[in-house]
Amino acid sequence: MLIAALDQGIFGFGIVSTLAMSAGVAITICIVGLASISMNRKLVMQPPSKRALLRNARRHLALALGWKALALV
Repeated sequence: MLIAALDQGIFGFGIVSTLAMSAGVAITICIVGLASISMNRKLVMQPPSKRALLRNARRHLALALGWKALALV
């Protein structure tokens, strides 16, 4: 982004856009982290009979997302 902005002669705009993208990534990571902590706390409060079912569902979801991430690489 900065190289393209420098090439076009608008380096200041490139810096501002880079900072805006960085802020967007930081906000997204914070939201995902807070959602993860919130869901984990809700799952811990479930009765023991549901915990095993939820644990298995979480494991299957993690495996599915892991394979999907590997497929993208």
